[in-house]
Amino acid sequence: MKQFKEFRSEQNHINEIGPIGATIAGAMGLLGLGIGGYKLYKKAKEKIKSRRDDREEKGENQEAGVFVDVKVFDPETGTETTETRPLHEPGSKGARMNNDEVSKAEKEEQKKQTLKNKKAKFKFVQAQKVNKDALEKGKVLKYDKETGEYSVEDPPKDDETGTDDTQTEPKDTQTEPKDTEKKPDPEQELRKRGDAGEIDNDGDANAYYKIVGKAPTGWETKKSKTGKSFTLVKKDDAKPQGKVTGKDTSAADKLLRRNSRVLKFGEFIAEDIMKDLKKISKSKKDSEISLDDGSDIPIDPLTSEILVKYIEGLSSSEKNRTIKQIQRTERAFMKVLGKAHEG
Repeated sequence: MKQFKEFRSEQNHINEIGPIGATIAGAMGLLGLGIGGYKLYKKAKEKIKSRRDDREEKGENQEAGVFVDVKVFDPETGTETTETRPLHEPGSKGARMNNDEVSKAEKEEQKKQTLKNKKAKFKFVQAQKVNKDALEKGKVLKYDKETGEYSVEDPPKDDETGTDDTQTEPKDTQTEPKDTEKKPDPEQELRKRGDAGEIDNDGDANAYYKIVGKAPTGWETKKSKTGKSFTLVKKDDAKPQGKVTGKDTSAADKLLRRNSRVLKFGEFIAEDIMKDLKKISKSKKDSEISLDDGSDIPIDPLTSEILVKYIEGLSSSEKNRTIKQIQRTERAFMKVLGKAHEG
């Protein structure tokens, strides 16, 4: 029974340490050495594990290649930068290194570079000392890669673009008012001219009156003989320069757009309409006639001549009745005009 228990205990111990460990322990005769033998076994096992990891690291580095990071002194800026250098190409035999070997190789590379850094840094500091006065005046060091020597020069104009931008901004702001001056508001421009007395034609005068509601400076309103309409007249010559009737008739608007001078029958002689018709027949411009009902009838010289000849061809009584008829309403005027054309 005692022998069975001892055998059982040994089997449990073998299961714990594994078959490889048991083989090693058996070879060393450590099954009966207790704790001391177990510690020796653990060290042996760690070595085995370390070798396995070592093979994996070498395989990975050989596949990826070996690169090392080295601090390099930049002679142009006077600062240190980190430079990654390839040590062994991927797939090469030299790249089969574990991480410890890579770290060691990196230290070797840095050691070589540190010596070069010290020499370059010393040269940079010496150049600063020699050119101290020039540097204090705003000069900067310039490193020549071909000769490895330093010189001083003016600082680069990094803000040239910015300077140009700041110069163009005021130009843009200066052009804005110019654009505004090139395209003034026609209505505002007409108001200014009318207030300053710079209007010299009846077309602008009538336009100013429609906007402001009064005659422009240097102009005045003059009522017609009937008192039902008025014209805008310049104060210096007191001659009719056009007319604003207050009505939106197509004939009146047409005449205003042409800026033509409108001759009104009622503004010639007020004795009777026949004298007005005779004057218009001798005129070379289209005119308007104001009737008692407030209507303004546009008429040309030829039509006026036809109407005069028709009325003068009537008997005395018929003539007076017809003259009164055409003076009263637009309808009566057009009726008589139609008869005149038929005649």
